[in-house]
Amino acid sequence: MRSLAVAVVGIGILLILRTASRGSVLGLAVAMLFFLVRGSMRQRIGLLVLSPLLMAIAIGVAPSAALQRIRTMWAGTSFVRVF
Repeated sequence: MRSLAVAVVGIGILLILRTASRGSVLGLAVAMLFFLVRGSMRQRIGLLVLSPLLMAIAIGVAPSAALQRIRTMWAGTSFVRVF
């Protein structure tokens, strides 16, 4: 059952990257922060050890257009005009 949960989470992260959903990336970051604050020591260590590895794999797998869209969250420029 645990391996099924890990597979579903992996597929979910892959879908977030392939669809370039910035809201989902933000939600994923909040979930990771939650596990760092409220998780057990084993969960914290697992998150800190596996996150950089999984991020490297995800960046290698995600399309460049999706990564470019996700990067716009931190671009600092706004495309909205106020008249």
